[in-house]
Amino acid sequence: MTRSSAVGTPDRSFADLAEHLIALRRAARLPQRALAEAANVSRGAVQRAESGTAAPSPAVLDAYVRACAGTPADQARARLLRNRGRTAQRGRLRHLKAPAPALIHNEGDLGAALGAVRSSDLARFNGVLAWAGRTPAWRVLM
Repeated sequence: MTRSSAVGTPDRSFADLAEHLIALRRAARLPQRALAEAANVSRGAVQRAESGTAAPSPAVLDAYVRACAGTPADQARARLLRNRGRTAQRGRLRHLKAPAPALIHNEGDLGAALGAVRSSDLARFNGVLAWAGRTPAWRVLM
């Protein structure tokens, strides 16, 4: 009996981050236990960070990179991959089929995101916006 790949498979939103962290640890030639001691975090925190299924906290992430003698570029990449994983995990704007907020850099991107919002979506927000008054969100959507 075969199993569907989606059934029983954990969400690996942070797989790219895990690969980056594992590469840093291996480049530093540290086993997980030694890295945990050097970073002053639990070995479980290191294992979870390297599993790709959960995001380490920013403090654990920074300690991990420092313990591996990572460069500022390594730290910036780790933070970027963590943010991408969190965005993917939340499924932001999936129902709108619009770009994720992190991908909106200019007026054209914003126009594409707002263009994806249909009037039925606006009706759904109407109850929320009624009490919001004339906030920036109200002005954009109305």
